Amino acid sequence: MTDVRPQPQPTPTTTTFVAYLRPGVVISEESNRVVPTRSPLRDAQSAPDTAYAFYYFDILKTNIEIDGESVEFQSRQRRNPSRLYYIDGKLYGRRGSDVISGSAERLRYEHDNNGQPLQVLCRRGNLMPFDPDTDELIATR
Repeated sequence: MTDVRPQPQPTPTTTTFVAYLRPGVVISEESNRVVPTRSPLRDAQSAPDTAYAFYYFDILKTNIEIDGESVEFQSRQRRNPSRLYYIDGKLYGRRGSDVISGSAERLRYEHDNNGQPLQVLCRRGNLMPFDPDTDELIATR
């Protein structure tokens, strides 16, 4: 007779990663590492020299016993993605020569009313689109 008693549900653990973006040939390359907490200034200051931006995400992991052996499973999907942090970038407006500074409301106005996206000149020299709703500049100097 097979034992069909309900098994206790395993408790998942959350592991947080920082993903650093580097310029690639066609698309950005990414390298990930585990971090204890989300600390944008710490992770911007310790970013590889080749990285121009980073973001955080979580992965869920759990162990399940199968035939007396503990097997680790983890989620495929990245959970709780953060804002995209551009490291030491400079923000430009629609004419490409205007460096923009100011509050989030001012940046959103520039983005929404000028018909052209804002752009970040990244510390690696690449130009990337900037959305004030999902992106942030972070200064390390």
